[in-house]
Amino acid sequence: EYAIGYAPYGFGYAGYSGAPYGGLRIDLPQRDAEVYVDGYFVGIVDNFDGVAQQANLEAGPHQIEIRSPEFETITFNVNIEPGRTITYRGSMHDLRP
Repeated sequence: EYAIGYAPYGFGYAGYSGAPYGGLRIDLPQRDAEVYVDGYFVGIVDNFDGVAQQANLEAGPHQIEIRSPEFETITFNVNIEPGRTITYRGSMHDLRP
């Protein structure tokens, strides 16, 4: 089940509401970290890290959070453009001293 305004992840999905969609890929070594879009859980990094794997989101601004119990949460904002894919690359910082 997906929150209103989100399409299932995958490649080339045109959306079901008639709204324009764009994509977000996440390139992090922590492949099991959880991904949230606008507060809704959408999957893990491994679901969104390949050429044919991306989060398809409605065009416009979104807040992305990437969470893992062992690492600091990453939060960033993106502005999704119709038909374009944005790739986030980075790393999570270990919470251990």
